[in-house]
Amino acid sequence: LFTVPAYLRLIGAERYGILVLVWIFLGYFGVFDLGLGTATAQRIATLREAEPRERAEVFWTALTLNSFLGMVGGLLLWPLAQFFFANHLQVTELLGLEVLAAVPWMAAAVPVATVSGVLGGALQGREHFLVLNTASMLGTALYQILPLTVAWLRGPDLAWLVPAALFGRIATFVLLFAQCYRHVPLKMAPSVRRDLVAPLFRYGGWVTVTSFIGPLLTSLDRFVIGSIAGAKAVTYYTVPFNLASRVTALPGSLSNALFPRFSAASEVAS
Repeated sequence: LFTVPAYLRLIGAERYGILVLVWIFLGYFGVFDLGLGTATAQRIATLREAEPRERAEVFWTALTLNSFLGMVGGLLLWPLAQFFFANHLQVTELLGLEVLAAVPWMAAAVPVATVSGVLGGALQGREHFLVLNTASMLGTALYQILPLTVAWLRGPDLAWLVPAALFGRIATFVLLFAQCYRHVPLKMAPSVRRDLVAPLFRYGGWVTVTSFIGPLLTSLDRFVIGSIAGAKAVTYYTVPFNLASRVTALPGSLSNALFPRFSAASEVAS
């Protein structure tokens, strides 16, 4: 409601359409989390009465795995994004050069997103929803406001707007990590356990299936529109779509709150 009109005024409909596609790319490559964020939440929820050391070991193991997976995802995104923006997006040559200059920043954002999933999962597993939501809301606001600020100060160059959005994600990571340090807690030396790798991947594998198919079904249409009708048409489509999709916030919040309780109850029952 507030940022979209400002974006359209400062950078125009065509650049905003490209920025939407950049955000979709980054969101879709979050699939390289491979469900480990949810697996972390489930595992830590089952350890609610355990020693802090056990929860910390789950956290550091998942964070190490997701750091590696995020780097792999970033390396794969780089050539794919370059190919799409260079060959399948109907934009002017100037805009094409701008978005290609931003692709390395897109690749760098993938590992930041995957490790943030583990941080959010850890706080969800500990049922600290207030601090999780507060940090996520602040991070989301920065993710929108920082590029706007850069556009206002330096102009609408996408080569500057995309790194500004990346710094918004980094800010979210810092906020979430500070809360994990306090609430997991993480006050002992980092420890990675090999025997936790298989259970985390096994649980996360089921989540990955829906994580792969879901974003594909909800975002493929915008890539098709961008290829056929150009970036400006993506803007006209995305704005009402995003407003309508906000109705899922309530059921999504309810399921997130119930998930750790069900996980802990399942562990007790087994």
